[in-house]
Amino acid sequence: MKLVVKLPKGKKPFIGIIFSRSYDAEKSNLDLMTNHWDKVFRIEFIFEGQSANVKLICDDELIVRTYAHAGFDADKLRSWFYLTKDCKDFNFSQLYIQDGQEKVAKDFSSQKWFVLKVSGYKIISNEEKPRSIGIKGTWKEW
Repeated sequence: MKLVVKLPKGKKPFIGIIFSRSYDAEKSNLDLMTNHWDKVFRIEFIFEGQSANVKLICDDELIVRTYAHAGFDADKLRSWFYLTKDCKDFNFSQLYIQDGQEKVAKDFSSQKWFVLKVSGYKIISNEEKPRSIGIKGTWKEW
């Protein structure tokens, strides 16, 4: 599992989780796609060394889903956090790789894409940033 963030031109900032298999991306958290696609979520990034636990939370419905131990590109993520620090509107998706391209998971019975609305994010950690990327301080200082 890998955390991916993007800034697509003309669209909302994007947060995604890439699964290693299409089956897992399309079957995990299927109820979110089918029953809660119209709800607004928030995200907590909890950093533990070189991986992150990503919590997807809907306060209205008391829904919490955790994507545990997701890898990430630290430089890209740091830049994305900096560029989106004041944003209040994001898209979140579950993805998989097919023929070398990222594909958004889809529920074939309802024909809905796995895309959820996110109102914001919070960074949680007191760990030192990895020295390998040449940054000092804690993640929450970003």
